[in-house]
Amino acid sequence: MLESFDLEDNRTSSSEELAADVQEGVALLLRAALAFDPIEWSLNFEPASFSENLQHRMRIAAAHRAAVCIYLARVLPYTNPLLDPASPSALVSLTGLADEIVHHISYLKPGDTLFKSISWPLFLAGAESEDPVQRAWIMNTLDDFYTVLYWGYIRTVKKVLETIWNYKDKAPEGADNCWVDEVKVMGTDLLIA
Repeated sequence: MLESFDLEDNRTSSSEELAADVQEGVALLLRAALAFDPIEWSLNFEPASFSENLQHRMRIAAAHRAAVCIYLARVLPYTNPLLDPASPSALVSLTGLADEIVHHISYLKPGDTLFKSISWPLFLAGAESEDPVQRAWIMNTLDDFYTVLYWGYIRTVKKVLETIWNYKDKAPEGADNCWVDEVKVMGTDLLIA
């Protein structure tokens, strides 16, 4: 993800066309993120403690991999072939990545050691979520997170998600409704912990 900061982007809106070299760079970074193996990483990385659950470690690593993919993909215009489900060159599905994050995080509970690692992937899953039931689950899970770590930005994250969902829900069917532009207008930093 940090390598994405080196990509030059002079657009004022996410729907504007990207330079070919930036698109190639994003595709390369997406492929690298998709190649990350959370199971291998879980088994080969030194545990924080003897009681750490390796299954939870794999799940949080997989959730973060999907979040990195969303983060990288949101550099691309909505119509880019790397994102278009109808395109043979599509690398990711944004809603599929959101579903993956929710699936993995659903196995983590407030008492789990790695539960404190869910906020960033959960935010990105929420931003891409189209499902009202999933959105409610995300809000409830953010409330659970707040009971474990009283971080004030969690309240802000919830407000930003509500704004994103309102923006997305009002967009015409099939329209380029990239929430990143809406968040930029709000002046909210996307790179949250």
